[in-house]
Amino acid sequence: MRYTASQDSFSRSVRSLEPISDLEAASFAGRFATDFQSFDQDDPSRRAEVLRPLLADPQACTWGWSGAGRQRADSPLPGRIYRPSDTVVFVEV
Repeated sequence: MRYTASQDSFSRSVRSLEPISDLEAASFAGRFATDFQSFDQDDPSRRAEVLRPLLADPQACTWGWSGAGRQRADSPLPGRIYRPSDTVVFVEV
C-alpha cells in the first residue's frame, strides 16, 4: 500500500509538522557534534550505535576516525544559524 503525503501526516505527531525553532536546531547540532567528535578504540562500536539513527548513510558513522585512539568532545558551542527554509536549518558548531 502506498501512502500519500496527506495519509502520512495522519500517522505522524502534530509536533513533527511544526517548523524547527532556532533553539531546537542549535541544541540538536550541539549534541550531534559532541557524539560525532567523540570516539574510543576500546569501545569502537559505541560511536556507530549513537550516530546510526541520526545519519541517512550508515557508512557515515566511521567518517573522520580511523578506529584508533580516543577523543571526547564535551563542550560544543552552537553559533550562527542559517535558515534557507522552514524545514532546513544549518547551525555552525
